[in-house]
Amino acid sequence: EAAQQLTQAVVAELFKALELKGERKAEVERALALARQAYANNALVVQRASRLLGVTAIDNAGNAGNAGNAGNAVATGLAGYAQLASLQQALSIEAANYERELRGLDKSDLLQAATLPTQHVAPRRDLTATLAALVTGFALLVFIFVRKALVSANSGEDRAAVDGLRAALRRAVGLRV
Repeated sequence: EAAQQLTQAVVAELFKALELKGERKAEVERALALARQAYANNALVVQRASRLLGVTAIDNAGNAGNAGNAGNAVATGLAGYAQLASLQQALSIEAANYERELRGLDKSDLLQAATLPTQHVAPRRDLTATLAALVTGFALLVFIFVRKALVSANSGEDRAAVDGLRAALRRAVGLRV
């Protein structure tokens, strides 16, 4: 519990140290106000454009004689509307970033608070013993196969190759040749 209290105290001091102060805070507040104002103005333009596009599309759909010009006008209007919508989204993100910077860090920005373990963590001795037994058995099996191969080859015509292999094994293990 003392470790948790110490961590909380350190984090609280860190939050205080990271708060915006003085000139930088005033600068961010001005930028936030401008971003909010631009967002509001753009929202009005987007509303007007959407109303005009809705009316233009209805008018042009009913007017068959001006189909070429009407299609171009609607396409141009839709392209402008898409640009306005993307500008609106960019302004919204910019305002949110300024607000986050003004607010500073707090506990909600941490992913997870430090906690103490709730149960004892112990090695899995049964699994370790089983794996050790299996690995030892496999090593012994390989040793027996190699020994049997050397003994059976020793009695045949490959005696010189077997003697060379034995010498190499003894040197590898560290025995005298």
